[in-house]
Amino acid sequence: MTTMTTERRTYSVGEFARLLGISRGFAYACAGAGEIAGVPVIRVGTRMVIPRAVADRVLSGEAQAA
Repeated sequence: MTTMTTERRTYSVGEFARLLGISRGFAYACAGAGEIAGVPVIRVGTRMVIPRAVADRVLSGEAQAA
């Protein structure tokens, strides 16, 4: 039997807000506009998530935020 560990590929808006050091409310306001710190927000039903790969590149300075 093989066990597989699954790493999430997204951050919640609240998780990403903590990483950026901004309030959750401000993060949701930005997410409503479609992006936070230049990182696109994906809507899944009523939930909004941020792609981890893109967010990590922006946070590490590898990619330039828009």
